[in-house]
Amino acid sequence: MAGRTGDDIFAALGFWGVCPDPCPPYCNGDLTEDCSVDIDDIFSILGQWGPCE
Repeated sequence: MAGRTGDDIFAALGFWGVCPDPCPPYCNGDLTEDCSVDIDDIFSILGQWGPCE
């Protein structure tokens, strides 16, 4: 899996909030696929942080 960068965090912040209807499917920035871009998505990015493989 490719490493994440600060740009990924800024992208998630740009989509912050509840996804528009219809949801599911999930929206941009919703890495946890819970129909909301929130701190859980930021933690998901941080958990994948690192160099590309």
